[in-house]
Amino acid sequence: MKYLLERGVKFSNWERCPCGNLSEMLCICEGVYDSREHDPEGEWFNSHYKVLRCRACEQILILRYTADLDFIDDSEISSHFVEYTREVLYAPTKQRHYSIPHTIADIVAQAEKVVPTSSRAGFILCRAALEQLCKEQAIPETKTNVKGEVEHLDLKKRLNLLLEKEKLSKDLREIMHGIREIGNIFAHDSQAYLPEKISQDEVEILIGLVDYVLNRLYVDKSRTQKAVNELNMLKDKLRLEPKETGASE
Repeated sequence: MKYLLERGVKFSNWERCPCGNLSEMLCICEGVYDSREHDPEGEWFNSHYKVLRCRACEQILILRYTADLDFIDDSEISSHFVEYTREVLYAPTKQRHYSIPHTIADIVAQAEKVVPTSSRAGFILCRAALEQLCKEQAIPETKTNVKGEVEHLDLKKRLNLLLEKEKLSKDLREIMHGIREIGNIFAHDSQAYLPEKISQDEVEILIGLVDYVLNRLYVDKSRTQKAVNELNMLKDKLRLEPKETGASE
């Protein structure tokens, strides 16, 4: 994530932890690495590191803000602001709703963990989460065609079966197939040019889309069922004895 910071202004400790808490975190320590002090002939950059602790879950968050010192711009903006790239080097595992099968949640958690080191792997794991979703929903991997031959079903066909089975909306269909298509690109295309096109930001967006799908399929159903159960419980408790004949309404 890139953003402009006014010169002389300190980096904020306000962050959203994967546990869901948004607050001013406790800064345990911070430090600066200036490449000019160690490699004066190489590329010049400045990195500011922060180790924060969430006040809610007490887990650690490690961030790095990097500015390219080789970039020179005499514009009025650059004289007042510095462009930094923000990276999350470490974050605690996000706790997902209990209704989401742990086999799927584990794959999404793996995608989150590899984001700082391999954006490509993060994209592929998002696709893998959809494959596990089909498995959890008992969508078959094969079918017997009219000739009696066993036919392998790829992820596209399995997702279509899932969408038909659950009668899911058009928007969810577009999102699920979009995740599959992006995962296919990074799973099968040449690696030579891909790393230059992707970053943490894009992987985090795709992980968010996977979470959206899981929330629609599992969490919404779970919460709806819970609401129905609570309503029925209240009706049972408030049900009055049968009224006597002739009693006024």
